[in-house]
Amino acid sequence: SAPGVFSGHVVFLSREVPRSSLEFVLRASGARVGWAGAAGSAYAENDRLVTVQISDRPQQGHRFLDREYVQPQWVYDSVNAGRLLPTAAYLVGQPLPAHLSPFVEYADGDYVPAEAAHASAHGFEGEVAHLQPEDRDHASDTEAEAEAVDGASADESESDDEVDARVEKQYQAQLQAERAGVPFSKAAPAPAPAKRARKQRQEAEDQERQQMAISMLSVKKRRAVNRAGAEAAKRQKDIGKLKARKAQLAKK
Repeated sequence: SAPGVFSGHVVFLSREVPRSSLEFVLRASGARVGWAGAAGSAYAENDRLVTVQISDRPQQGHRFLDREYVQPQWVYDSVNAGRLLPTAAYLVGQPLPAHLSPFVEYADGDYVPAEAAHASAHGFEGEVAHLQPEDRDHASDTEAEAEAVDGASADESESDDEVDARVEKQYQAQLQAERAGVPFSKAAPAPAPAKRARKQRQEAEDQERQQMAISMLSVKKRRAVNRAGAEAAKRQKDIGKLKARKAQLAKK
């Protein structure tokens, strides 16, 4: 837990909320707790010392003006974040934000809820900081720059005679196409950049090595590898569905 998150607060638990779980978490995090519907509470519902009341009703009837009325998720999310979260998103009757587990570590390519990125920027202790959108964009830019440098290096490795021969060949092809009435844009498609060819060749070699390594495994291990591959493919498909659903909701 996060000791001290609720220090200085007296929290009252309404009758409908799970008392045992909330009382344990709140006390472990420094709060003093009262409850309704059972004996032994140190605080009554009308006690002026109560600063927060946990309620799980669609609407709160009678209200004391000197306290906040929030839903139970506020307690757990505050403990997970290691700080007292603003209550605005957890007020009684409000639709709740996504609940973020502190035990989830997002890998590259995973669907990351927007709340996770926001929580990371404000001190959430989950492993999401490296998946900020701007970080991904920066990484992509860096990779693109590196590939551009590699491609330029490959082009520079050609001798002057080879460059001249390649340019002359393209020029002759364009002349022939022009005589035949072929539009210039379709005359001589640009050859694949060296970096793209190298990448495709590397991917083919990696796939071949992977298949060879799998073929040398025992039947049991081969099945495990194939099962893991199928699970990874299903995971990517599910991520795609989540992203598509998120895009649809954003348009509404």
